[in-house]
Parts: sequence; C-alpha cells; structure tokens
Amino acid sequence: MKGYPSWFLPVLIVIVLAVAASGLLLVPTTLQLRAEIDPGWRLAAATRIGVGASHTAAAFLISSVAGALAPIHVRAGWRRRRHLASGALLLALLALLATSAVGVFYLADEQLANLCAYAHIGLSAAFLLLITWHGLTGWATRRHASCSAGPIAAGHG
Repeated sequence: MKGYPSWFLPVLIVIVLAVAASGLLLVPTTLQLRAEIDPGWRLAAATRIGVGASHTAAAFLISSVAGALAPIHVRAGWRRRRHLASGALLLALLALLATSAVGVFYLADEQLANLCAYAHIGLSAAFLLLITWHGLTGWATRRHASCSAGPIAAGHG
C-alpha cells in the first residue's frame, strides 16, 4: 500500500486475523448463552474472559487502523474511483460491527441484545469475506497495472 510503511499491511492482516480467530472462538458460547443451542464445545470461563478481552483489544486496533487508512488509502481510492463500493461497504460494516458490539453488552432488553449478537456474527462473516475480496482485487489491480505499464513504468528498468 503506497504511502504506508512496509510493516503496515502485515500488521493490518495480523490484526484482522486476531479479531477473526478470537471471534470464532467466542461463537460457540454466544450460541449457547443467547440461542440456547448446544454446540458441543465452548471455551472454559477463565479462557473465555481472556479471549473476549483479546477480541475487544484487537477490535480497537482495527478501528485505529481504519482511521489510519482514511487520509491516504481511502482518499486515493475515492479520487481514482477504484473499489468504491467494497471500500464504502467495509467502512459501513466496521461502523455496524462497533454498534452491534455495544448493543451486545449494554442493551438492557435481552431480545435486542441477542439480536445484536446474531447481527454481530453475521456482519463479521460479511466483513471477513469483503475485506479478503477487497484486498485481493486491489492487489490484482495493482499487479495488472504494473505488468501492463511495461518494465520502465513499473520501476524495473
């Protein structure tokens, strides 16, 4: 990603994977506590607290990274009119994920809190699919542009 240090993209990927992994580990407990579905396995209470804290911390990091993407990556994509739909949808999904997370913990109405939990799981799956697609199509676009530009324009000459 142009304009960012070389470590930025790998860190972004690790953070997304950390949120995804910790979230997946929490899904069985959510299903059991909220939907009364016995998944057959769930984390022990002490482990669940640590995984939940890790999930929350990684989610805060994603918010920070998204903020760091706005001034360069988002603006450049907007100006070039590239990947607008997937980028805008990713930002919207992040906002909805943050909102649903707050609802899970702070809504007094149990049915609404449960609805937020289910929505959070669904939105998370959509986010993971979309961020993967957004990254791969962006990579393919950059690769195609550098290959079709020729060796001099691509910086190989």
